[in-house]
Amino acid sequence: MDFITSPPDPPITPPADDVPVIEIIHHYFNRPGIELLTKHSRLQRAIVDGIAECHLRVGDRIPPELDLAKFLGVSLGTAQRALGGLARQGLLNRLQGKGTFIAENRIPEDELWHFRFLRQPTDKQYLLALAKMLEARLVEEEGPWTVGLGKDPKGYVMISRAIADDHQQMCVSRIYLPATRFSSLVDGTLGDPDLTNIKLILRRNFSVTNTYVEQTIQFAKIGKEDAKTLHCEAGVLGIMLTVYGYEADGTAISYHEILMPPSNLILDLSYSGAPVKLGAFAKGIGKV
Repeated sequence: MDFITSPPDPPITPPADDVPVIEIIHHYFNRPGIELLTKHSRLQRAIVDGIAECHLRVGDRIPPELDLAKFLGVSLGTAQRALGGLARQGLLNRLQGKGTFIAENRIPEDELWHFRFLRQPTDKQYLLALAKMLEARLVEEEGPWTVGLGKDPKGYVMISRAIADDHQQMCVSRIYLPATRFSSLVDGTLGDPDLTNIKLILRRNFSVTNTYVEQTIQFAKIGKEDAKTLHCEAGVLGIMLTVYGYEADGTAISYHEILMPPSNLILDLSYSGAPVKLGAFAKGIGKV
């Protein structure tokens, strides 16, 4: 085939559904600000962003590394390193003789935040985290989320996910967001966004980033519906991790409940992806 060595300028608007995969990747590879990353990180981020915004979908075939390298103007080694890294994270499937494909909705390693599970204390790599959507809807009732987010006249966006690895369900995750600001996540305004990676969606579509969090942990009984998802008995005591997320100016962004059943897995809480605020003191640096 003929290679395009000088691709056109990236479109201003996100690519349409019928745009070839290589052009979708090119679009995200050239988004403003992404050029600050190394080229292999840019390529990885381009694919992750394309997945998060539903322009790259499960089963889409990634172009051969040589084609991708020539189209994007990077070295073959850069393309190989980028795709290899995503494959190791489980975001891409490499099938011998068939090619490389978008895998299921795994959470990238740098987006894990509160899902850093280990099987043994000595493990050097976290378990792959697969996020499966359970539901996303508008709720009007008040709850613990009201304490941090405040009363919102339009209610709250509730996004529920199951987090698992290849072998077992690890936890149920529920995120609440003020509807006045984030109702477009569920009202159709944004189309059908991939809500498995909330952090990326908020950053890309709302320019919102958690810069510090407040976290608590407690025991909680697991209800019937959650027990079905987690494959455990209803009523058993599990661990509930609650996380309030804030922007740099102190604006509350989200309330996050993470319910974990009894298991032998180890959850690493030493670093949660953002500085942790304890009272009037900020602690930790971390990525934001």
